[in-house]
Amino acid sequence: MVFCSNDNQEAREILNILGKPSLYQIGDSISTFWPSSLLEDDYNVFKVAFPARGSQPILESTEQVPPGTNLCILNGGINDYLNTSDPEAKMIDTTAENMQKAFDRLHGPCGRVFFLNVWVVHPPWPTNASLLLNARYKEMFQPYERIDPEGLIHKEHTLDGVHLTDEGYQILTAHLRARGIL
Repeated sequence: MVFCSNDNQEAREILNILGKPSLYQIGDSISTFWPSSLLEDDYNVFKVAFPARGSQPILESTEQVPPGTNLCILNGGINDYLNTSDPEAKMIDTTAENMQKAFDRLHGPCGRVFFLNVWVVHPPWPTNASLLLNARYKEMFQPYERIDPEGLIHKEHTLDGVHLTDEGYQILTAHLRARGIL
């Protein structure tokens, strides 16, 4: 419990921050560019996410999430295929295994963990790789709670075939709220 004897705007803002649960977004550019303004009414938002980040660096970044985090959303893997139009099954398995390990690690510091599947991407992005990777993710993460935006996110919701527009992020955020994730 926190008591504050100073009733001013700054004190109210600090109490508001202390009273909110924490949300960590771990992943690549999808998490990086997700507008915090869509989430910060309900959460203190932290990001361990960078554009063009592959699955191995995402796995390593899970070490940065502190214990006591309320909610974690993990995404990524498609950047492993930026120069590969037709990946071999072993490549898909390696990416999926890295993301599974990242997901498992996050169960230590995070109260709840959700995995964000890949939506259908469009050229110049690796379309075939996204389909194969998403199928593998669905198989691996089937027993867990995951966010599956395939039917929600369409080409018109992207800037370049993969990165979301403001409307795309609004649709994704609304979906998470409707499912009780946020």
